[in-house]
Amino acid sequence: MPWQSYWWAWVAGAVWLAAGAVACPLLRAQSVPPPGSNVQLLFERLNRERERVGLPTLSWDEDLAAAAHRHSQAMADRRELTHQNEREAELQERLKAVPLDRAGENVAVGPTLASVHNGLMQSPPHRENIMNPRFDAIGIGIVQRDDSYWVTQDFARLLPMLDAQSAAELVAQALAKARTRERGRPLRRLDSMRMQQLACAMGEAGHPDAKAVLNTPGAQRGLAYSTSDPKRVPESVSELAQTQGVDSYAVAACFSRSPRYPSGTYWIALVLFHGGW
Repeated sequence: MPWQSYWWAWVAGAVWLAAGAVACPLLRAQSVPPPGSNVQLLFERLNRERERVGLPTLSWDEDLAAAAHRHSQAMADRRELTHQNEREAELQERLKAVPLDRAGENVAVGPTLASVHNGLMQSPPHRENIMNPRFDAIGIGIVQRDDSYWVTQDFARLLPMLDAQSAAELVAQALAKARTRERGRPLRRLDSMRMQQLACAMGEAGHPDAKAVLNTPGAQRGLAYSTSDPKRVPESVSELAQTQGVDSYAVAACFSRSPRYPSGTYWIALVLFHGGW
């Protein structure tokens, strides 16, 4: 389940700060912030801080930047430093266009960009987001209003998006490798249309349905699960590979978004058979 935590801090130099984090897939094109812009300035400063301690630099993400800019605009309009005003969705919903499995946010307001950056680095919870090795991407939004800069930094660990067939293939490969390790006979892969329907039905329902998978005619063993990253195949797939008396299998994946999983998740259905369907 998603988790969130927020911190507030007052930093000398009239810079207000707030930090938060939330744990929550087409390959995304690499992009860069507009050359010579304020966001590029903060982006480069932030990455220099990471380089100083041997951390990989963060990539720039346009969807994160768009979400960050909208939030900065909302804060500036209302003159309110917050992660969520009464007219906004929470962070997880605001970043739903981004395929991620972890995200964090810093917000700040100050008289100069230098004071904002220094204030963030001197505040432990904000520095933690900036220096978090689990984040690999960022988008920054800056809105200047009168003599203040309203800043939002949205961090994320991005996931590569795979089509359903590729996601299912990863599970099939893991099963085959585990079967080889156990010195079992190779299993014949069957047409996965029925499994595809089961996987997508789970996505529509919003929860795994092991009972429906095991009720497939001829099923000996089965597995149903969801994952934000299909490259992470659960250990239970290796356990299934040890099953004796089976000769074939079917596997399918379905990607779907829902209120519970606004960034989307993959639903996997896997069945082992003796004698096929």
